Amino acid sequence: MSSNKTTANKELNNIEKKSIFPKIVLLVVTLGALTFGAWYLLSNPASINESQNEVETTKNVAEEESLEIAPGNPATPTEAYKKLYAAVNGKDKAVIKAIMSKDTIGLGQMQVGQTKKDLDEVLANGFFTANMGDKLPAIRDERIRGKFGAVEVFSQKKNTWEDIPFVIEGGAWKLAVGNMFAGTFESPGTPRTTVERENANAAGKNDMIPYGDGNVNTNIKPKIIDPSKGEILPAMPAGGVPKPKNK
Repeated sequence: MSSNKTTANKELNNIEKKSIFPKIVLLVVTLGALTFGAWYLLSNPASINESQNEVETTKNVAEEESLEIAPGNPATPTEAYKKLYAAVNGKDKAVIKAIMSKDTIGLGQMQVGQTKKDLDEVLANGFFTANMGDKLPAIRDERIRGKFGAVEVFSQKKNTWEDIPFVIEGGAWKLAVGNMFAGTFESPGTPRTTVERENANAAGKNDMIPYGDGNVNTNIKPKIIDPSKGEILPAMPAGGVPKPKNK
């Protein structure tokens, strides 16, 4: 009985040795491969640089491709705005959505929950009052920097210029209001309206009255009386202020 038990133990020991051997071989091979790889990289620094260059090249190609405009799409922010205006006034829901960036559509979806309107209603006017007019408004000051762009469009309703942002996305210029809201829009340059306002302020014209009666000369400055110089206000004429004569 004991001999059978001894034989069984020997067989178990043999099985355990056989099962450990492949694991040892695999460990040795793995360590050898890692050691060779480390030696190769250290002895061939040029290969590391080549790999890095390949990564940079791939990145640059991807960035260049992202700035390409697909055939048939508006080539500039100005053309993109004209397409947006036509779609808004033609009530073309599909085109309105197609000319808006993903972030802008997302902004519209946020407003759906706030206004209880459907997405088409929220996007209908293209987010700007300049789009709401009987004819194409005046467009000026197109600016482009990388994949970001903008144009100023005159709003008849507000009687002012609106700076409308665009971004290249999916091979097309698209309205980037949502990108501005999300903080992912980069300014392509200072709008002309802002430049003109800053220049006016620098010239000391910021205190001028912008509007007034057309018959009133708003540039007349009041005379300052200096008592120390003996100047006094003119005496009131006898009988008070004369009445204006009828023409």
